[in-house]
Amino acid sequence: YYAETANIVAWCELRQAIRNFRSDRIEDCQATGLRFKGEGDRLRQVWVSGWEANASAAV
Repeated sequence: YYAETANIVAWCELRQAIRNFRSDRIEDCQATGLRFKGEGDRLRQVWVSGWEANASAAV
């Protein structure tokens, strides 16, 4: 599914969720200086739980 493009997994302010973004479709970005210090494990679990939800929906 993602073999032909580079993708970025990041928080989407619009959707208020972790989303996948194709790097070739990003038109603009700016560094905010904000960090998720100490939240890496929690955010990773949210990301992985999205895989599980999608796998359940496909069955």
